[in-house]
Amino acid sequence: MELFKKQPLLLGLLIVLLLIRFIISPIIDWQNDSLEEIRGLQKKQQKTQFALQREADNRTLLQSIQRQQTQFSDLFFKGGDEAKFKLERQQWLEELVTKHNFKATNIGWTNSSSVPNTSIIKHNLQVRIEGHLSKLPAFQSDLESTRQWIELDGFSVSIKRQIKHNLGQATVTLQLNLFQLPISREEGIDE
Repeated sequence: MELFKKQPLLLGLLIVLLLIRFIISPIIDWQNDSLEEIRGLQKKQQKTQFALQREADNRTLLQSIQRQQTQFSDLFFKGGDEAKFKLERQQWLEELVTKHNFKATNIGWTNSSSVPNTSIIKHNLQVRIEGHLSKLPAFQSDLESTRQWIELDGFSVSIKRQIKHNLGQATVTLQLNLFQLPISREEGIDE
């Protein structure tokens, strides 16, 4: 204590240093921490404002995607029981064959498989029909004009009894692929 009495400036300096160490320095650290927190909150606020500004655009894009999904889904047969699906498609094909005065000599399904990287099921159908060759373009046009996509994977024609004024009789072998959505896709997404 005598040192402080002899040197009063040392006491003042000690008090200033203690004030800096225990009062001012913690306040400055607190302010720096608060400033960092405020900057983080400002960044979050900017991101939130940007997202809110983009919300209308995002809704428009979502509606566009949902319309495209509906149009895309309409290209495929709806999901359901595989046996029922095959029976209905086979009956439809037999009606189409009869409509064009062809005779179905063989209709057979081969193994179904899924389309890679999708949940779409591809059903393979082999068809052999016989009839007048002049009726073949109309049959093929009706076959390809269905709303759902039917892929013509193989097509061969054997013609016999062709003469000058008659195109002759045709035996046509078709390899068709029919694509079916699973049941969950048919129900759609409502968000």
